[in-house]
Amino acid sequence: MGGRIKALRKSRGVRSTTELSHLTGGTVSAFILQNVESGRRQDISISALLNLAMALKVAPGFLLAPMA
Repeated sequence: MGGRIKALRKSRGVRSTTELSHLTGGTVSAFILQNVESGRRQDISISALLNLAMALKVAPGFLLAPMA
């Protein structure tokens, strides 16, 4: 999931996890995003998943699908 979030963030022109955190309205902290993107954290809450999906303009299930 972290790799997909990072790839989407970069493809959307969002430069940092701090900027993505702001796009979620601060509901998902930059610290959590850094840990998810790096693979140190494998799980996030459903509300965080929904907020990230909305910020990245994708369906929540897309974030959960494995990268090919």
